[in-house]
Amino acid sequence: MPMRVALLVLVLMVVFGLVSTGDALAGFSNPAVVAIWAMFILSSGLARTGVASYLGNLATRVAGETERRLLTVLISSTAVLSAFMNNIGVAAMFLPVTIDIARRTKRVASRLLIPMAYGSLLALLVSLLLIPLIFPF
Repeated sequence: MPMRVALLVLVLMVVFGLVSTGDALAGFSNPAVVAIWAMFILSSGLARTGVASYLGNLATRVAGETERRLLTVLISSTAVLSAFMNNIGVAAMFLPVTIDIARRTKRVASRLLIPMAYGSLLALLVSLLLIPLIFPF
């Protein structure tokens, strides 16, 4: 609902001439906005198609029921993928997976989501593969 209100206010500002159309649409061309939209679309698609549930089942079978092993599997898998992919994309892929694991193991989701997010950032800090993407020479 807040997103609809924000878009409605933006449209009304253009309609009443408070902002030009170019200025109103300029924010949508920002790469950060596009990445966040893509993250929502990707995680929604993974959740609706059942891929998140399948990956959650696989991770739970590998890790068992202990929280320490679950965190080890989540952190290591996100860290390995983040070495080769964008960390925002990896976090978007694992967001519905982690929520599914938390629901299945009856844990609070935040106890798994925060370490998963740090795991996606871990490889970014130690990997030399992404240096050209971060610092274009």
